[in-house]
Amino acid sequence: MTIRKRLFIAILPALLPAFLLAGCAMFASAGIEDARKQHVAQDFAATRLTLIEVLNDEPNDAAALLLMADTLIRLRDPEGALAMVERLKSAGKTDAAVARLQAEAVLMNGKAEQAQTLLGSDNHADAWRIRAAAFLFRKDAAKAIDAFERGMAMGGNVRIAADYAYFRMSVQDIEFAEKIHARMARIAPTAFETLMVGGRLGILRFKVDMALRDYRKATEIYPKRIEPMIALAEVLESAGQLDAALVQVKRAHELDQRGTAVRDMEIRILAMKGDWPKIRSMLQSEESSLDPQSPTGLTYGEALLRLGQAEQARALFARTILLAPQNRYARMMLGEAQLASGDAAAAFKTLKPFTETVLLHPSELELTERAARAANDPIASSLRLRKESAQFKRESELAIAGNKAMARMDWAGAVRIYQQIPGHQGDAEVLKRLALASSKAGSHDAAIGFADRAMAISTYDPMILYIGGLVRMEGSRNRDEGIALLRRAVQASPYNIEFKTELAKAEAAAG
Repeated sequence: MTIRKRLFIAILPALLPAFLLAGCAMFASAGIEDARKQHVAQDFAATRLTLIEVLNDEPNDAAALLLMADTLIRLRDPEGALAMVERLKSAGKTDAAVARLQAEAVLMNGKAEQAQTLLGSDNHADAWRIRAAAFLFRKDAAKAIDAFERGMAMGGNVRIAADYAYFRMSVQDIEFAEKIHARMARIAPTAFETLMVGGRLGILRFKVDMALRDYRKATEIYPKRIEPMIALAEVLESAGQLDAALVQVKRAHELDQRGTAVRDMEIRILAMKGDWPKIRSMLQSEESSLDPQSPTGLTYGEALLRLGQAEQARALFARTILLAPQNRYARMMLGEAQLASGDAAAAFKTLKPFTETVLLHPSELELTERAARAANDPIASSLRLRKESAQFKRESELAIAGNKAMARMDWAGAVRIYQQIPGHQGDAEVLKRLALASSKAGSHDAAIGFADRAMAISTYDPMILYIGGLVRMEGSRNRDEGIALLRRAVQASPYNIEFKTELAKAEAAAG
């Protein structure tokens, strides 16, 4: 053995740790590069898994910790992101990038003021994006707009541009949103945010081809993101292309097999196709645990009814009405189930409240008249005359037009349409919609006036109480009274998740 070989063998044990450390460093570097590529591709689940391996070998790698914190925020895991922030601080990294991650995570937990404090005087575009979101959380649209404008002035950040465009769309400033999108398209035409904003604008402008093009492109470029698949499915569904919509839903299901949102959408499309046996087979094992107020629970009830199981459907819809008496679809289905099971008197009693508002859909009036006639109630004749009258036709046209305006977020248009309905001043259902639409249009005092008139007519309706509280919170007026009304709505309908969520937000904002 040569002297050189003997010398190398002698020093090999001392060199091994260095070799191993170098190997770990090279692996970490390669792993981070893989994670960055996955992050750019919007495959955040894969990014997270790759970074877990990197951080197992290099627990204090600042680049990996930063990327992991951002990834967890994208995955809506603020607690996980905050844990990464603490590890970064322990490793001595406390710069503005870390503060931005911490601010965004605490904002996701509803701590808007703390988020703004953490940002300090940071002038980065992402800092302005987070500030804008914090101001919107606190219902301060003017300061949010200022923050958006300051961030947009930094240039080149599609995330703040997307948030700003969505905000402008939410207040029906579609032209402004289109200008923002045009800037995004120049900067990053194939960015995920650019394509998603384009798709949404296509929907709002009734440009189905534009929406389909942008959402389809997003599904092709970012095949690991569920959102464009769902959005594309919704556009295809609204265009009547139900089979094509189901293809997208099934793609989304492959990515998220445990989530219920994708499954619920599949059930909705199957209901539109009238595939009641398929719906029953999908949900039968969950029957006892289905929420009777949820769209999926209600659809299962309709499947039972359509398949001739009227008594089971009747029991399910009776539970729904007990929990949410304002649910018109559930009331109609209960009445139909009662008729199908031979109890015409109960059906008419269930359906009669429909006749108390001008917002009466022809199908609701038709079913109520059938129930009245089957129950031998003398009101059946007057209901038939109402159904055949020119006035009812006009009221129905306005009600449908108002509902469509609400669906496309044309709040000012909805207010204008509902105010044309004869007798709307004394109709709680119309006033309820006028309150909500006026609030969304920024006419907060008018919204409160409409809500108060609706509450005077229907004192204990949980939905009207909820809207009375909501419009006060949205308009930053009489917050204490608004919270009190939201609490009354929750007390009247304790299983309504929407009511409880809005109350929690209101109480958090009030401190």
